[in-house]
Amino acid sequence: MSKIVAVFEAADLTADQYDAIMNEMSPGGKFPDQHLNVHVSFKKGDSWCAVDVWDSEEDMNQFAMNTLMPMFAKLGITPPTPPKVYPLHRLINMAEQEG
Repeated sequence: MSKIVAVFEAADLTADQYDAIMNEMSPGGKFPDQHLNVHVSFKKGDSWCAVDVWDSEEDMNQFAMNTLMPMFAKLGITPPTPPKVYPLHRLINMAEQEG
């Protein structure tokens, strides 16, 4: 299994919509997924972006199909285009280094 980096960019997604998705997933324990290593989100110009590190592309796709896409449908939010996916070369978690 090879870890991957997924870069999402959604021109039509707002911070409020992103927060609604996160709030909807959190009570049910659907986020974070056990195969998700890192998730960051940020505003880039007019777009909302997220960068994830997953255990594999298959794990990311399963999460998208089983959790994320139904969440978009439930909230009436248009899903972003598929992410750009890259193989991960190195992941350094500074929090794990302190201690």
